[in-house]
Amino acid sequence: MEPSLMEGDNVLINKNINEIGAGGGIFAINWNKMTLVKRLQMNPQTDEIIIKSDNPNYDSNEVKPNEIEVEGKVIWYGRELR
Repeated sequence: MEPSLMEGDNVLINKNINEIGAGGGIFAINWNKMTLVKRLQMNPQTDEIIIKSDNPNYDSNEVKPNEIEVEGKVIWYGRELR
């Protein structure tokens, strides 16, 4: 998720927010046997979920809602100052 989130950042996840909604956001998800933090957005034409990374080196993926488990929305992050 670089540059938004960097390796080693701490995130706070609100597990009560697991609906993506119109505006999308950054969420913790379980997908393909991995736990990831990714930007999610709904595709209104297909009703599928777009899984995006803020890092341009990674492609976006579009999946059916039953293919991932949304753990919660990232509502805060902290980073060590160096």
